[in-house]
Amino acid sequence: MLKVLKYFLVALIIAAIGAYIYMAARLNERDRKDIVCNEISIVIQNDDECDFIRKEDIAEYITEKYGECAGRKISEIDCGELENILSGIDAIKGCECYTDRSGKLNIEVYQREPVLRIVNREGKGWYSDANGYLFPVYGSHVPRIMAVTGDIPDSDEWMSGLVELNGFISSDPYWKNMIVQMDIEGNGDIVLIPQDGRMKIIFGKLGNTKDKFYRIKRFYDSVLPVSEGKYSEISVKYRDQIVCKKTK
Repeated sequence: MLKVLKYFLVALIIAAIGAYIYMAARLNERDRKDIVCNEISIVIQNDDECDFIRKEDIAEYITEKYGECAGRKISEIDCGELENILSGIDAIKGCECYTDRSGKLNIEVYQREPVLRIVNREGKGWYSDANGYLFPVYGSHVPRIMAVTGDIPDSDEWMSGLVELNGFISSDPYWKNMIVQMDIEGNGDIVLIPQDGRMKIIFGKLGNTKDKFYRIKRFYDSVLPVSEGKYSEISVKYRDQIVCKKTK
């Protein structure tokens, strides 16, 4: 008898808790229906590193594509739709929107982080992130990243290879400090431009990266110290060779 009574009391307590949660949720839902959006908080992540888009741009874009949020009941604001709208901006990698009981609409935006700044022969420029995703130049801030100029091929595979090459350069402090630009010639050869700009390095086509940089390093360690100013160009595009071109 005591055992049955014990089970009955446990079931009664569980039912009471369930009823409380249900009623609290209903009351919370009822309260939220009357809460008006009185503030819009926009937070841009990593804005100290990138300056592609401003808070004012996001606010204007929301008003244009979705409508005015301030003054609207938060129960009427579709945060999922807002996230989809903001994801349409190329410089935005992701975003999160949510409302709270104070009437605030919270918007957190994650900017794409560029690894390459690309400018073709016509002067058109854009950025590439670490996944090879291309997006237009935004904002006035120019990040200190590798510049790529010249005859840019329209190829996802080629862009992926270029990002990989840049990753190799960026991961090594020696090369990262030395190589500041890659110029793409009409024949597809990649030309590396050192920071001092006194000598071009003909890298050639994508591929065989480690071996090519090994030969470039040998030139800088063994040849350049005893031939300063003698050469205007070196090439490692051909396997197992370092071809030097004398300064005229």
